[in-house]
Amino acid sequence: MWVMAYRVDLPHICNHTNNRVESLFGKLKRYLKGHLIMRASLKILLAYQRRKEEEYKAKVEMPGTLRNVGYSEEMNVVLGKTTRWVAATIKTQFDIASDPARADCYAFKDNGATITVQRGEREYLLEKEEYTCDCEFSQTMKLPCRHAMVYRKACGHPIMIPFSAISSR
Repeated sequence: MWVMAYRVDLPHICNHTNNRVESLFGKLKRYLKGHLIMRASLKILLAYQRRKEEEYKAKVEMPGTLRNVGYSEEMNVVLGKTTRWVAATIKTQFDIASDPARADCYAFKDNGATITVQRGEREYLLEKEEYTCDCEFSQTMKLPCRHAMVYRKACGHPIMIPFSAISSR
């Protein structure tokens, strides 16, 4: 009930607890039982803390560098250079470009300074220098699209994502 002192006259809907604290206690209550002695309770708490620390270390390799265990190495480089939101947005395009079934459907025509990327009846114009495309994603988000990534993959480039196309904000 200590939270009531800081609540002032804010609407509370009969909730007098701090939800984050209650959430943590709810997770610990699964492991801690009333009949356990102090030594067993401490072992459980320390094991829980160790597990949480290992999960954190898996996400963050170095201080200040974000890592996501669900991302490839290339996507983790993007995450290190940009925000989480930008990396998640680029990942949607990266997943499409790295899918072999979808990537093999594209045809490329060299126009000199540009490339015509064709899939089915749709055509997109991709600039070779800056890897900007005339597709809706590239024009609105100002981020590298799947067409640029598929083209780089088809050319045998070891890195699919054109980092030069990610503008500084």
